[in-house]
Amino acid sequence: MASIQIVPRDTGVTAGASAQLRLTAADSAGQPVTQFYAAWSTTGSSNTINADGLFRAGNGRGTAWVFAHTPTGIQDSTRVMVAPAVSQIQIVSGNNQSGAVGTALALPLVVKVLASDNLPVAGASVQFSTSSGSVNPPTAMTDSLGLAQTIATLGTTAGSVAVTAKVGSVTPALFAATATQQAGVPANLAKVAGDAQSATVGTAVAIAPQVKVTDAFSTPVAGVSVTFAVASGGGSVTGATATTNASGLASAGSWTLGATAGANTLTATVTGLAPVTFTATGTAVLAAIQLTVPGNLVGVGAQGLALVKLTPPAPTGGVTVTVTSDSTQYLTVASPDTIAFAAGDTLKSIFLNGVAAGASILHATASGYAAGLTGVAVTPNLIVLQPSVSVGIGQSTSLGITIVPVAPTGGLVVTLASTDT
Repeated sequence: MASIQIVPRDTGVTAGASAQLRLTAADSAGQPVTQFYAAWSTTGSSNTINADGLFRAGNGRGTAWVFAHTPTGIQDSTRVMVAPAVSQIQIVSGNNQSGAVGTALALPLVVKVLASDNLPVAGASVQFSTSSGSVNPPTAMTDSLGLAQTIATLGTTAGSVAVTAKVGSVTPALFAATATQQAGVPANLAKVAGDAQSATVGTAVAIAPQVKVTDAFSTPVAGVSVTFAVASGGGSVTGATATTNASGLASAGSWTLGATAGANTLTATVTGLAPVTFTATGTAVLAAIQLTVPGNLVGVGAQGLALVKLTPPAPTGGVTVTVTSDSTQYLTVASPDTIAFAAGDTLKSIFLNGVAAGASILHATASGYAAGLTGVAVTPNLIVLQPSVSVGIGQSTSLGITIVPVAPTGGLVVTLASTDT
């Protein structure tokens, strides 16, 4: 046998605790020797080591030497650092920092480990952990001043972060940090325009929904994709995907409400942010009859035409409109005085008869529709033009003219003029 070696080398142990040491041996060729005799000894009056290499530290602090030797004088030695039991761990520096999400804090987190005599403890293992993100290293040994440190990298979520430094069973040290959003990163989505509107069912609201995207410092963020989607009430949206401009604004193209009266909602969504919801109320279409007579005039002894328009169009099963005159001594409605509208019909007409010069009120009524009315004057002298004609550019056409009563002996000249020549 040529050499022996104590393992582990230069270890540490807490006062009053034990550390198991062992010996390895080799011959002159470097080959292991498995059977040999050796004796152990140690320095320090309160430290002991038995024949099996079990070192038991006393109550003092310091460095003890452990020796092993064979009967032939081959020997080895190593150091065992005896530290008093850890009584506390203190924050030295690095507390209450802040940084952008996903980045490392600028300063390391440093702690100091002390014994019951308030002196530093070297060789103590400190475990670091964090509530968000990571620490490197997660475990660090205290140096001769009892100091250990780590670097904390913040997680990807903004908010408070706690880092814990722990040694054994003593009360851990707690570092506080704050993770903030980076400038230019979308952090807030807010409604700007187009909320709480109302419109007739099946029609678009007057103001297109608009949102604004800002970062954590309330600065507008451009180039962010915003998705608009109908959430309830039916209806539809155009320009459903929009991109924020330099002011952080994005708008839907249009929002058309559903066909049923009541609440409608539309959401605007940006990836990673809470969506916002726009509301609108769809109001029912007012069912009504519109009654018109061209010029509101009918000639004595002549026929006129009343136009009847339904809004909305006639429902399934159709509807019958009754037209009456409240002064039949001047104006009557051609028999029958009813008009049948089939489902989907919206415009029909009925003839009127001029009886004598005077005025009358026409009424149009139907189930489910607000009544329509209009005033009509019956005159003994009336020129009636054809309601409408179409003529191409550079072309000519004829226009129907009716005179009530008929032209007198010698005839009558009618002069026509256009309001837009």
